[in-house]
Amino acid sequence: MAAMTATTAAAQPQFKVPRWSQALGGFVSRHRSLMLRLARAESNALQDHLSLHPVQAPVYLCGLPRAGTTILLEALSMHADVGTHRYSDYPFVHLPYWWSRLAGHMPKSDAPPIERAHGDRILVTPQSPEALEESLWMSFFGHLHDAEQVQILDSFAKNPDFEAHYRAHVGKLLLARGKRRYVCKSSYNIARMLYLRKIFPDARFVVAVREPAAHVQSLMRQHARFTSALTENVRDREHMKRIGQFAFGPDRSPINVGFSRDIVSLWAKGEEVRGWARYWARIHGFVLRQMQVTRQYDGAGMILRYEDFCADPETQLRNVMDHAGLPATDTFIRAFATRVSTPRGYEASFSDAERAIIAKETGEIAKLLGYEAQT
Repeated sequence: MAAMTATTAAAQPQFKVPRWSQALGGFVSRHRSLMLRLARAESNALQDHLSLHPVQAPVYLCGLPRAGTTILLEALSMHADVGTHRYSDYPFVHLPYWWSRLAGHMPKSDAPPIERAHGDRILVTPQSPEALEESLWMSFFGHLHDAEQVQILDSFAKNPDFEAHYRAHVGKLLLARGKRRYVCKSSYNIARMLYLRKIFPDARFVVAVREPAAHVQSLMRQHARFTSALTENVRDREHMKRIGQFAFGPDRSPINVGFSRDIVSLWAKGEEVRGWARYWARIHGFVLRQMQVTRQYDGAGMILRYEDFCADPETQLRNVMDHAGLPATDTFIRAFATRVSTPRGYEASFSDAERAIIAKETGEIAKLLGYEAQT
């Protein structure tokens, strides 16, 4: 991932979730119905403001992990108009306004930034932007992380209770932050873009992609890293489940955009390279069909190649800002672009046979995304 400079990654993820937060997170997870009732009460209390300030053009950063969405989130979160979820929003994600107000009266931590658990040089604090939306979705859709079930939510999907909850939630988050534009990062929204456009017709999408061999290498590295750290670490493993993160580790589950049993089977047999490569092809093939074949995006979606962002961050960040409708000065663009670099030591190191597998599994889709076959 394009990253900001930090210390060398540790051998395993270092989770820094305080025990009190873990305990409260368990309470929230066990009492979701209570959280939803409190969220409705919060929305009712803020109804006048929410009705006068409807959510405008939310921006969704999508893509498989390790494709650059985190650094994009960091960049956009620095814009004066942008509000995002933060690490500190956990565990009361359902109550963005009340929890923010309560947290504002708590002592502020003076701890220095730490490298996040991925070991990818990105430094975070409790105020750093983070992907925390998934707990909202899991409260209303029970199948979203069942690899046996198709997880696509398109324009025909309908869940009025969720839609009302979600619209109000985004509005309350922006009110708590004092911002006008919502930006969200989530891999899982790959399968929900048309549904999100139904909820917010003016939504904008940026889908990050990465060259197959390098992407598969990075995905495999992270999966091994999280599996090693979480297999016997029950407390942190449960935390990952609560926040809806199933991309890596012992509870890994693919986003099912049509059929994923073969991918799960390949992983179960130890065929990591083929499994990840097929997953890469299936997800990106789905994205291309959504954006190009259905013609339902009408310019609302753009694809950003990781390699292009690393090579020319100023131009690519400007393109993203323009697409999102977020005016940005040259000073803003240059200031953040200087913090982006191509990571070192992440070169794909596959055997010829493994490269042939990746090329076979991903070649057709990779070509459509402008990548030459890597053999």
